[in-house]
Amino acid sequence: MIKLFGKKQKIRTDGADASAEQAVSISSDYVPAASAGSRQYMLPAIICFIGIVINVGGRTAIYSSGLPLYFDTAGTILAAFLGGYVPGIATALLTNILNYLTDSVSIYYGAINVLLALVTTFAAHNGKLRSARGVALYVIIMAAISAGIGGIITWVLQGMGMNENETIMAFLMKYAHADNFAKWYFFNFLVNIADKTIAAGIAWLFLYVIPQKNWEKFELTGWKQTPLTKEQVKEVYSRKYGAMSLNARIVTILTIFSFVIAATCTTLSLKLFEEYSVQQHTNLAIGVARMAAAVVEGDRVDYYLNGGNFTESYKNTQKLLQSILRNTPEVEYIYVYKILPDGCHVVFDVDTESLAATPIGEIEAFDSAFMDYLPDLLSGNRIEPMISDDKYGWLLTAYEPVYDSDGSCACYAGVDIAMQGIVAYGWRFLAKLFGLFSGFFFLTLAVVVWMAKYRLLLPIDSMAYLADNFKYDDEYERKRNVQELSQLGIKTGGEIENLYRALLRNTEESTRYFEENRRKLEKIDALQANLVMVLAEFTEKRDETSGIHVRRTAAFMDILAHRMKELGYYCDEITDEFIHDVVLAAPLHDIGKIAIPDEVLKKHGELTAEEQEIMKTHATEGRSMMEKAMEALPDADYLAAARDIAGSHHERWDGTGYPQGISGEKIPLSARLMAVVDAFDNFMEDKDCSTDELAAESCDSILEMIKNGSGTAYDPLVTDAFLKARDEIVPAAQKFARSPEQRAQMDSKS
Repeated sequence: MIKLFGKKQKIRTDGADASAEQAVSISSDYVPAASAGSRQYMLPAIICFIGIVINVGGRTAIYSSGLPLYFDTAGTILAAFLGGYVPGIATALLTNILNYLTDSVSIYYGAINVLLALVTTFAAHNGKLRSARGVALYVIIMAAISAGIGGIITWVLQGMGMNENETIMAFLMKYAHADNFAKWYFFNFLVNIADKTIAAGIAWLFLYVIPQKNWEKFELTGWKQTPLTKEQVKEVYSRKYGAMSLNARIVTILTIFSFVIAATCTTLSLKLFEEYSVQQHTNLAIGVARMAAAVVEGDRVDYYLNGGNFTESYKNTQKLLQSILRNTPEVEYIYVYKILPDGCHVVFDVDTESLAATPIGEIEAFDSAFMDYLPDLLSGNRIEPMISDDKYGWLLTAYEPVYDSDGSCACYAGVDIAMQGIVAYGWRFLAKLFGLFSGFFFLTLAVVVWMAKYRLLLPIDSMAYLADNFKYDDEYERKRNVQELSQLGIKTGGEIENLYRALLRNTEESTRYFEENRRKLEKIDALQANLVMVLAEFTEKRDETSGIHVRRTAAFMDILAHRMKELGYYCDEITDEFIHDVVLAAPLHDIGKIAIPDEVLKKHGELTAEEQEIMKTHATEGRSMMEKAMEALPDADYLAAARDIAGSHHERWDGTGYPQGISGEKIPLSARLMAVVDAFDNFMEDKDCSTDELAAESCDSILEMIKNGSGTAYDPLVTDAFLKARDEIVPAAQKFARSPEQRAQMDSKS
């Protein structure tokens, strides 16, 4: 586990002198370092201000120069590169809002600048701008976004060729001859390549002025805990989740709900706008129809139809109708019909660019949409404006009666407005909504994600990371983990801070509990070890020997087991717990001798064959005793090792041992270790080891005997490890060598 929060205070690990309370008092007394506070926001705000000045100033300068460029993204690139998502998006939006003061169309292009800020931040944070190839790809992507989305917005709002910067259109139409959409788009893309390359270069000049080591100081953070480095944040976020992470859930839920709300509001707004637009165009059609009806003389309609269309009054009326059509671009057609049962008799019709006027006197058949209104039309009544899609297209039509001097309806003045134009208004409205609110949507999303990161996700993930990596089995690690948790210093307020305090308090109490249990367990282990040694020595004394044998075998077992682990022999079995158990159980290897009768156990001289068989039963008796002890003390793990050692330490690798005659790895590993250790110690009893020199000499000769038994009496790997531990075996043998007095006493007994 890494040290998350810098240099740690030195912690005492000597259990004899430092109490559990002292071990955890560091976290209780620790005052977390204050977060960066307002300094976290000051530098990002400064870089935003600089970015806005660069954008607005650059656009103003290039607009007045007439060059076909934008120069309004260099500041966005700078703010996004240094500050991150929120400063980059804020700079982009504020730039377009300020440009709106001089160009009302620019605000609808805010979404483009916002997307450029997102791309820049992503590329910068993921190391995509560290090579020339990466920078080139970055410029191409920005140009594609600006030309692609900007071109679509422009096309929907104002038609091909128009743009928020009129010099772009002038350049494309005059020099590039972009007289169709494909050519216009292509050359617009090339212009954006040049513009974004220059913008990136300007941003890099400002970055060059700022030392690279200070770049990350401009990044917007919001620490509510002890700040972490980027590497530490990655380490905290490296945890694997079985399901979607909280961060992903927040972003997903916020995005879905935002899109649902945006789609709902947009749909309702578009519907209301369409209704409003239709109503406005209906009113326009009615108004224009009334204007047309006003210029037609009802008393002269029949005269015109009967050949009076060459009179000056007819021509003047025709010119007035043409003038009305010319001055109302929303109107598609203006005409005057006399409605009779056989059809619509044309009185006046005005030429348009797409359709020539119908000659006077021609009869137009009734469209199907008018059949329901035909009785009223024949009666000379007013009818409501209608929408039809027949011979002349999808039209909004308004009819206005033209009355003669007697008050009778002489004809109708008709006005058609193309519904495609009304729909185009709706698309333009939708494009404006998208351009206006998409930028604010991304800003809101970025702010929420940013706040969630520093006020929710990082505090929770930091606590979870430390909790996952908390190590209870090591005293030093326990104390260090508690200290790291205390140094988080979470100050979010509310539930998260309360959770942190509860976790810290519970962790301290748990650590204190573990410390107390550790001391108790150490006392219990020491008590058990002493009891085992006392019991083993009692057995040895009953055999009229001293207790040196059991102490030596325990020491040799400790050396052998550790050397086996170092060499990697039987690595799946030889663990720290295994070593602890076999060392503790080794003195009990001959515990079964308690059941051997005194006349056999204490007999001086050579045993008979029958007595030898009785003596061999001590292995079976020892196993039985340990099994009974295991029933009484099921939690004493070392008793299992003691059972195997007592019952099988006289088995041989080749299967010729006793009491079961098992061979090879069927013999418990603990017993195979004990066989070598016991044999070595028994050989020592026959040697004179009263001096260090004699002990070393005796050890070498005994080790040679052990070596000779490898593969027959002893496990070859165990034998190899024991031989390789000579440098430790000899000092241990010298330490426990019997004095001359002890040897004389033993000789007299034998």
